[in-house]
Amino acid sequence: MIKLLAIAADIDPNNLGGAEHHFVEVLKRIAPKIESATVVLGKDLSLSAQFKNWPQIKFVAVDYPRVTNFCGLLYIVYALPVVLKLNDYNVIWGKQEYPQGVIAAILKTLKPGIKFYLTSQSDEIHKNELVVKGQVLHKFQNIFSMVVEPLIRFAFRKADVVGAVSLHSARLAREYGAKNVVVVPNGVNLEKYKVHKIRKVNKVFKIITTSSLIPRNGIDTLIEACKSLDFNFELLIAGDGPEKNKLELLMKNYKLQNKIKFLGRVPSSKIPSLLYTSDLFVRPSRAEGFGSSFIEAMAAAVPVIGTPVGGITDFLINNETGLLVAPNDPVGLSMAIKQMCANPSLARKFSSNAYKLVERKFVWGKIAGQVLGVFRLITDEK
Repeated sequence: MIKLLAIAADIDPNNLGGAEHHFVEVLKRIAPKIESATVVLGKDLSLSAQFKNWPQIKFVAVDYPRVTNFCGLLYIVYALPVVLKLNDYNVIWGKQEYPQGVIAAILKTLKPGIKFYLTSQSDEIHKNELVVKGQVLHKFQNIFSMVVEPLIRFAFRKADVVGAVSLHSARLAREYGAKNVVVVPNGVNLEKYKVHKIRKVNKVFKIITTSSLIPRNGIDTLIEACKSLDFNFELLIAGDGPEKNKLELLMKNYKLQNKIKFLGRVPSSKIPSLLYTSDLFVRPSRAEGFGSSFIEAMAAAVPVIGTPVGGITDFLINNETGLLVAPNDPVGLSMAIKQMCANPSLARKFSSNAYKLVERKFVWGKIAGQVLGVFRLITDEK
């Protein structure tokens, strides 16, 4: 019997990133098939409303100080006394390597007989995801990474099984000390991304990116590529982050204020309709653990352009399911965007191939089945 303790930290149901989507969608599907689960969150317990039909799923709050740049470390400090009081579980699930995986690894050290499953999402999260905010403190990014990295290595070493979201993430997990790694990708709920035979025809070619505004997502490259586009277009940037002011300044320097719109953080529920009204999805990533935003675009039958980095190559095959360009190459990216705009039939071919791939490999039902299979294996449940 599976009695799960899940360390998830902050989850806002209206703003789910790739790691949060993975956790919530998998938990929903395995909930009816496990004995019990205790989910440790942050202060916000609104996620519990989605699990009211499963009384065996309990939620525990951890109220900790939200101090910019130190939230992860503070969550570890404040969550530990809470989880140490919990006893009725035989599997720990760390939603991500940091800070959740660190807490799970400490529990594993104290209770060696408990099994520890870790989902590994990010491409070196301490370097590419946890970007230090503030002009002064940003100079200490390398020091911050040096402090966090040993904690992440500790989590990987202690995990009985690491579920890495891509082949790239699996390789990194092994380099960081993981002993047993399986690939369990992120996915999409196809019911929310209905594919219609007739798409809306825009008078203006609409390009969209749904991205956190951090360096690894390459939005500066996308803005620079837009200055060379010689047709009527509009770029929508859905997302927020520490690079916003820098990117807005870049837009103004290129005099693209009438072509580019910063939408800010868009609720997850509105992403499907936003994608459906767009003609092209672009994210010229410099690094990527998986790239859930690409899968969402492919599920909405929007053609995509990306870069051959990290987990993107698990699903984005050049000239088959989309176009690949080199990172940090605004000229090459501009040419690829022009190609997509000038050749609608090719774009439709790519989006059709991509949708079939998503339908075959990246739906949550199959992914949840993989996770449940791991839980059953490590607990010797028949």
